[in-house]
Amino acid sequence: MLTAKTRRDLRHAWAIWIEARDYATGAPAPAGFWTGDDAVSIVVDGQTRTYYGAGAALSIEPLTYQLGAVVQVQRASLGPLTPEVRTTLRGYETRQAKAQIHLVMLGDNGQPATVEEAFVGVLDRLEINEGPLDDAGNSTVTCDVEMVSDARHLTRALSLKQSDASQRLRNPNDRFRQYADVAGEVKVVWMGDTDNPHRAREKNNIRNGSGIAGAVRAAR
Repeated sequence: MLTAKTRRDLRHAWAIWIEARDYATGAPAPAGFWTGDDAVSIVVDGQTRTYYGAGAALSIEPLTYQLGAVVQVQRASLGPLTPEVRTTLRGYETRQAKAQIHLVMLGDNGQPATVEEAFVGVLDRLEINEGPLDDAGNSTVTCDVEMVSDARHLTRALSLKQSDASQRLRNPNDRFRQYADVAGEVKVVWMGDTDNPHRAREKNNIRNGSGIAGAVRAAR
């Protein structure tokens, strides 16, 4: 389990980064949120990112780690949703979006001093919950997010490398896998009445008087 051990001159915060996509163009539309109150610029992997303040509205479950190629599941809660969060979650495609969680240590001035990567994966599930309406017709909207680690990629079949389309990307004239998508789905009928070639051969021998059955008849 990852916990933040703070010194007297440091305090910790959590930051979550979601690389959403534009529905129309597919262009990246990343957004960041952290447990601070105001927007802040944080340098991650040499790039400056803007994280919007979510304060106590951003809650991250304790992170745990396991050895081996185990798919880790990490949950977080966002709510009540700020305008920036609403725009990202409702205005962009977040399904299977890349996601990161960082542990940020803040100095006395409230600015990030160190940034440590805590989780890397993709957004697996997003559930928006709307509370009851008040007298003014407004409701509190919260969001539960579930992410899975990059180990998920190791559980996927390599079907794209066996498709006709991927084969033609290597060589446009190579049609070796032209019927790969229907392989095993089309029933092959041998000699008109069975898809088992051995059974078909046996039936054919019986009709022609050859094989074991024919030998028995000839002996009689």
